[in-house]
Amino acid sequence: MDLNTRTDRASRGAANIMHTIRDQLIKRGRRPEEITLAWFPDPDKVPLPEAPELKAIMAGGSSVRQMFSTEELEVSSQRLERDSVLAKINLIVESLHAGLP
Repeated sequence: MDLNTRTDRASRGAANIMHTIRDQLIKRGRRPEEITLAWFPDPDKVPLPEAPELKAIMAGGSSVRQMFSTEELEVSSQRLERDSVLAKINLIVESLHAGLP
């Protein structure tokens, strides 16, 4: 698999993870404008390091930073089914929902 294909898959996986986190928080009663999610670095703008970091912030001050491996992003491009990815998503959602700083 060439670098462009891997980067594209990782970018799609990053988007899938962000959408899933946002959807789960909205289902728990949060408003979309309360949720800020951003990747560092942004996979759409620069080649990914081995472990890009997702920063999730809720209005009111709670925030979470979580690293995902490039491989985890790539395998998440179609479906979110890897246990480590699902566990990290759950940790982010639970922490934000609980209002942890």
